[in-house]
Amino acid sequence: MAAVAPEEELSGSDVYVAGSSAYIAVGSSGLYVVDVRRPVNPQWVASVDTTGEAKGVYTISGFAYVADSPASLQLVNNRELRSLRIVVSYNTLGETRNVYGLASTVYVAGSGFGLGVFDVINRSSLNTNGHFLVHPYR
Repeated sequence: MAAVAPEEELSGSDVYVAGSSAYIAVGSSGLYVVDVRRPVNPQWVASVDTTGEAKGVYTISGFAYVADSPASLQLVNNRELRSLRIVVSYNTLGETRNVYGLASTVYVAGSGFGLGVFDVINRSSLNTNGHFLVHPYR
């Protein structure tokens, strides 16, 4: 469900810029997209409320991946910016904090599980390739 343009100041925790769009993880307000073609006058485009607190965001191949705390990764279809929608959600083993994508793989970091690796070739579901607990003494 897309939200309306914000009338109050929002607190962003992460940003990813692709082309003329800035994707902003805005905590309990979800994911916001802002048109930054004119940096002196950025314009709100759309937003989608996520189930938790959006802490990290990365976009690749028409989708935004949102690290959504306390414990999930949200896949948002952003091909039509004015009608963002969550396609699928994956519950993680702990607090999800950051996300990064490369080709057909998305990497998620968080407390309680360290690193999650997801195969995103089939965008209708997220397939876990593995979870690796990051330990400083290994």
